[in-house]
Amino acid sequence: MTRKEALALVWKHTHRDYKGKLADGTKAIMTFRRGTVLVPLEGLTDEEIQHALPREKRTPTPAQLAALKAFAAKYGHTWRTKLNDAWLLGRDASEPGGHLLRQLRNTLGPSWLASFKLETMRGD
Repeated sequence: MTRKEALALVWKHTHRDYKGKLADGTKAIMTFRRGTVLVPLEGLTDEEIQHALPREKRTPTPAQLAALKAFAAKYGHTWRTKLNDAWLLGRDASEPGGHLLRQLRNTLGPSWLASFKLETMRGD
């Protein structure tokens, strides 16, 4: 999905109470940056876009994919089970890139992990 398509989805799925148009007609939505702020739609970071997308349209960020790849390399063919257990028991925080693994759990969830294919990120 292109950035333009993602921004269109963010705009479409953001509740009207959290979006509007600035005086110059620029579309803007509320987001959290050390406090709640109104940000022009084009000014959203990739992470903010991912967070604002509907859950079924979200994908891991490059940093999250790198942490996942490192975790998979460390644990081999049992990586998925190990990560699910770590999420369940709160042990993911002690892993390298643990905060990124936790973000995956919080934004995409264990059901995403069950259907995710490691092969989809082997192209880099």
